[in-house]
Amino acid sequence: MKLPLLLLALLSGSTSLTQAQTKTVCQVEGNIKGLGNQAVVVFYDWKGQQRRDTVHAHNDQFSYTARPSDDGQFNLKIIPSRFTPVWFEAGQVTVAGNIAEPSELTVTGTPENTLSTQYNQQIEWKFEHRAKGNPDSIATLGKLLGQATRAFITAHPKARTSADLLYQQAKFHHDRPVGEYEKLFRNLSPRCAGQCTRPSRGASPGGVAQAAAGRPPAPTFQHARYRRCGCFAGSFSGAVRVA
Repeated sequence: MKLPLLLLALLSGSTSLTQAQTKTVCQVEGNIKGLGNQAVVVFYDWKGQQRRDTVHAHNDQFSYTARPSDDGQFNLKIIPSRFTPVWFEAGQVTVAGNIAEPSELTVTGTPENTLSTQYNQQIEWKFEHRAKGNPDSIATLGKLLGQATRAFITAHPKARTSADLLYQQAKFHHDRPVGEYEKLFRNLSPRCAGQCTRPSRGASPGGVAQAAAGRPPAPTFQHARYRRCGCFAGSFSGAVRVA
């Protein structure tokens, strides 16, 4: 399987999430020190349209009943140009942290969100800290990050978080033979193998394949997080919802 075909396979299962989500209640409770009474903007795609909702915090806290999304995820914009991805799952999701460190907000309470935060805390954030302290070693650290990420994917083959991470590895880093990504893909459970759904906003499967074939340079750690979030500020339709 060539890399573009692998990427298309990873994207192919997103539409299967739509019907199940319409009966799911995902309640988000936020408690972020320093947030005050600021607005929190929620970005998501639904039936092919880009949407956004706005909730207003009170004394650092906010509540939001998430709406279904095409890819099973939505993104919280706490401050400009910084997005926090959240899996749409049944139950209560807790977003916590400090607005002084917006890149390290924790998202817990449901299986995929808790696992995604586990990956961030154990792997990604540690490498980001090392990259800030050693900017001349980003290329080497990027390879080490890839190794740690692939080991995490192998250890969690039934998680949609793993499929998401594999998509990012294959599209943006892909510094390993295609066969290595294929092996990781085959080891994913059938349920999650087709549910990697984090292309950049507006990207089509053809565009994804073309980007992969062109082998763009690996992004910096911050850019990797931004792309992983898969959502960019722009002209979204939506409504203002008061917490």
